[in-house]
Amino acid sequence: MKISTKQSEVLCLTRNLSQYALQLSGNTLKQVDKFVYLGVQFTSNGRRSKEINTRISKANAVLRELISLCGDKTGVFKHRKAFSF
Repeated sequence: MKISTKQSEVLCLTRNLSQYALQLSGNTLKQVDKFVYLGVQFTSNGRRSKEINTRISKANAVLRELISLCGDKTGVFKHRKAFSF
């Protein structure tokens, strides 16, 4: 397996902000406080509140768009009667 040191980053799960110098093949890897992997945000403190807030914001945006498309300003979708032939 070949690891690209230019594209690799390090995330340390810790309670206090600390810098660690992790080296691979003589190159020091960049340490980050957060990163997104497969759509999920990971942070160095291990908390999920930012991830949860991001998901809630995205869901609210989609819901607002659906409500505007349906033309319902009350926030309640109205059911239409089906036609029978």
